Amino acid sequence: MVPSVIVYEAGAAGESPLAGVLAAGGCEVCATSTTETLVNALATGRHHAVLFAFRPGRDDDLVALRLLRRLAPDLPLIVVASHASLEVRRLIQPLRPIYFAPRPVDPGELCEAVRDACGPPYREVSAG
Repeated sequence: MVPSVIVYEAGAAGESPLAGVLAAGGCEVCATSTTETLVNALATGRHHAVLFAFRPGRDDDLVALRLLRRLAPDLPLIVVASHASLEVRRLIQPLRPIYFAPRPVDPGELCEAVRDACGPPYREVSAG
């Protein structure tokens, strides 16, 4: 079984670069670009985490992020933002992301954060 991740990137024309990184990293990806498709993906209840591409200054992104938290308060949340000002961090912190990074984010680090978010069955275990 592979980790299943919702990738929300509003207004993404074509394939989301973040979705491509996760798919190449071995994740099953459900790419969404509207609040409606995000809500529909959450309603299935079959995803292990959400990767949310946050665009600071876009009120609709903040509304979608808050709605996500109301609908799925315990689903692991990973946020990638176009920048990481103190104001952005202040807005994001109450929503309890388990990982937050400004762009550009290292693909390997992002895939590792997603595997960690999805839980122990998806983490690589090293033989010690």
